[in-house]
Amino acid sequence: MKTDKSKQSLYHSLGKDYFWFYGHYALARFLLKKHWRRSKGFLLNIGCGPNEQPAFLPDVTTVNADYSYDACRLSAKVNKGLFHVCCDADHLPFKTGSLDIITALEILEHLENDRAAGSEFSRTLKLEGFLLVSVPAYKFLWGSHDEWNNHYRRYSRGDLKLFASQNDMTIKYLTWFKIMYVLPLLVVRKVKTLLCKDKVSNDFVAISSFTNKILGTMLYLEALVASVVPLPAGVSLFAVLKNRISD
Repeated sequence: MKTDKSKQSLYHSLGKDYFWFYGHYALARFLLKKHWRRSKGFLLNIGCGPNEQPAFLPDVTTVNADYSYDACRLSAKVNKGLFHVCCDADHLPFKTGSLDIITALEILEHLENDRAAGSEFSRTLKLEGFLLVSVPAYKFLWGSHDEWNNHYRRYSRGDLKLFASQNDMTIKYLTWFKIMYVLPLLVVRKVKTLLCKDKVSNDFVAISSFTNKILGTMLYLEALVASVVPLPAGVSLFAVLKNRISD
């Protein structure tokens, strides 16, 4: 739905420094800095959510976009002065070959037809442009949290490779992330399925600022490693995809 005020308000209240998001943004920044070879450009941050950090790359013009009106409204409060666009991922209001970078963090799983969005990403990216995506990994981790978030799927490496080939893109780098959470998340979701099978809920937990700092630092360090050496497992998949469509 375009209006999902309660969910967006929850994400907003957790904030961009909540350890789960903090680690995600850290790896995104590392990968962008590693693969972006130019000084200036135009970046579309699709599916920005209510807390997205405004500048993954300081010298690149960034536009935040989201399907949710409430996400755009809350993000605009956090990131004053940054452009915001409310649009669908599969109908981007940008000219063909006009974008240098697209970031789509935890977005594809929300789309019934992720290939249609991929086609739009490919259309709007320049020939030398690239797409940074992150998606939830492992189908066996499917749980109530996915249902609460209106997910359609979780991804494997093969799924991302198929997504790339269907949209005439090449995967330049791929890594799992949050390796330490695979087993704990599996246990939590199996227990929730057994004890609360009829209840749909999220997995976010309230933690102290000290604990949040420790967990965030651990994910930051893991992100440093994952940006250089692909990890063998994790609850998320990150991929850098190079566009092969000419302008």
